[in-house]
Amino acid sequence: MNWKIDGVSIAPPLQGTQSFITGGSIISYTLNMSSYPGGAHTISMSGLTSSTRGAGTVSINVMLNNTPAPAGDTSSPSAPTGLRAAYLSQNQVQLTWNAATDNVGVTGYRVYDGGVLRVSLGNLLTFTDSVDPGTSHAYTVGAMDAAGNAIIQSAPVSYTHVAPVSTTLTPPTTLTATAASATKIVLNWNGAIASAGIRGYRLSRNGSYLTGLSNINSYEDITVSPATSYAYSIQTSDMGDNLSASSVTAAVTTPAVTAADTSAPSVPTGLTVTSYDSFTQNATLSWNPSTDNVGINLYRIYKNGAFFQGETQNSATVNVGPPGTANSFTVAACDAANNCSAQSAPLSYTAPVTTTLQITSPKTGATWLIGSAQTVTWTTNVASGNAYIYLKNAAGQLTAIHGSTPPAISSGSASVTIPATLSPSVYSLVISPETAGAFPDAESGGIGISTAYFDPIPNQTATVGREMSFVISYTGSSITASPAPSGSKILNLGDVTMNGALSSLDASYALGYASGTRTLTEAQKLLADVNGDGTVTSQDSDAILSAAIGATKLATKAIFVWTPTETGTFTVSPIVSTPGGSSFSRSVQITVSAAPVSSAGQSRNSLTASAYEAFRSTQDAGAEFSGPGLAYAWNRNLEFGSPYPEDIRALQRVLADQGVYVGEITGGFYAKTYQAVKLFQKKHGIKSTGFVGPVTRQKLNELY
Repeated sequence: MNWKIDGVSIAPPLQGTQSFITGGSIISYTLNMSSYPGGAHTISMSGLTSSTRGAGTVSINVMLNNTPAPAGDTSSPSAPTGLRAAYLSQNQVQLTWNAATDNVGVTGYRVYDGGVLRVSLGNLLTFTDSVDPGTSHAYTVGAMDAAGNAIIQSAPVSYTHVAPVSTTLTPPTTLTATAASATKIVLNWNGAIASAGIRGYRLSRNGSYLTGLSNINSYEDITVSPATSYAYSIQTSDMGDNLSASSVTAAVTTPAVTAADTSAPSVPTGLTVTSYDSFTQNATLSWNPSTDNVGINLYRIYKNGAFFQGETQNSATVNVGPPGTANSFTVAACDAANNCSAQSAPLSYTAPVTTTLQITSPKTGATWLIGSAQTVTWTTNVASGNAYIYLKNAAGQLTAIHGSTPPAISSGSASVTIPATLSPSVYSLVISPETAGAFPDAESGGIGISTAYFDPIPNQTATVGREMSFVISYTGSSITASPAPSGSKILNLGDVTMNGALSSLDASYALGYASGTRTLTEAQKLLADVNGDGTVTSQDSDAILSAAIGATKLATKAIFVWTPTETGTFTVSPIVSTPGGSSFSRSVQITVSAAPVSSAGQSRNSLTASAYEAFRSTQDAGAEFSGPGLAYAWNRNLEFGSPYPEDIRALQRVLADQGVYVGEITGGFYAKTYQAVKLFQKKHGIKSTGFVGPVTRQKLNELY
């Protein structure tokens, strides 16, 4: 036998080794192609004899990936799923499967029959095997990676190659023939039935076989002569290549050519490829229509210098081979008198190698600030070139954010800066391995680009005469409130003295509370707890002092503080201002209810705020309310760290009343409160989670 790779003979002995599989008709050869470059190659073998598998020459196209194995890759690709075997023809079965995954990348697949290697493929998801009728097979498929890790084979698929037979097989019920010109007849049909599936049709003209057709419903016969009568019939072919009876005959006569036409059509221009399908290996060619003094009858398409196929329209579907295969195409126009133009300018086309590019961050719905630095990440099998990164607005306009030197596409990540000139809106992120608009691009979902934002702020509840507060987390240069209830304040984190400015006195207040020499209100505790861990320590006072002298900055948070004097529903709109002069606001509703009756029988409604505070100071902190004074309505869920001090203070009081909580009534939901909630739930037969959800709230509202 004689071997060639890309048309060049390989002198014996063959590169690598060869092994014969006994007990079957398959002979397996192993070729060492490590010295060949990655890409498409053709391997051919000639000199076969009947003692092997019939005489002749066999050739196969392979995709070679000689990319060095990534260092340290020891993980095998996953087993492919969805392996299917389908009858294709008398001696062919088509296998298809779903793509496998790998931590680095899948480089190809191997197909096995009964555990014996049948073929090694590039990164393809289909294989057509040659089989004999009546034979049985057990196919599996496994994925390969560049590191040569062990192959995990798929679940086997058992297949017996038997042609399907239609129980119902009929020819088309209608067949029409129309003379479109002196040299063209158009045929149309429908109504065929094949219960095993229609593979195609067998067309006869004047009682003789004319051509075989795929599963279509029309055909143009351009091999006819002027002033000649023709009679056509058609048969249906099912997936088992069984033929139906012949249809009724359709007769037609072509018109005579009235005058000699000697003018050739114009040369086609604008030949291009508009699409490629790696599965079918078909590409779509298109070109500008030619002109003729009578009319265009046919376009002749040439592939690599040889006539390939004819088309009546200025487009065609042509087979160009697997990814990486190079071809050259030209096209000529012919009229009904068989005058043909010269061939067009050649089009060189290489079937593209399938690439993948997927954005992994940001996720859809992310919010970025104008002027901020962000990180973009992606996955791809593109090995070279740069990543061009853009923000695309609703009108499709692109704004480059990759900087003066785009990152390498293989890096998988980049730091970008959102331009200060960008208008606040919703954008999508676009990454391209080439310049804008080049194939292939990856595009994210909507990303909000804003000058400022708030973390979500839930609606609040409050009680007349009691100081209430809640935390606002925001991004911006400053924060105010409009409208704001009378007597309310929005104070920046660290302003423990609540005077609107940050100074060393604020640090002193925080340190005094941490050491037990000073008392603070609940709002002041929130202002002093700058690290947000639920307690005030010397670390918080040090951070406040450092921010007061300008050495560091505190987190961008603010505390809304208010002591309501009347019941009702009030709307507060915190407004964040930005360095550029714009602003962003969010509305919060505060529902104020009447003060409950105290143990001394006094109603908080009947006291001024100062009088109530004086009264409260005489009460025991752990049992400030008893009996009906513990009444409260819990309308929202509470959990560790929840920012609802009024709800949590009421919760701590009833937990103390239940005998499961011992400690200060702080309004903070931390370790002691969490453990007390679990004891309360266990006491009342509720699943002990420490989370105050609907079931626990229902029990609290029943009891109090």
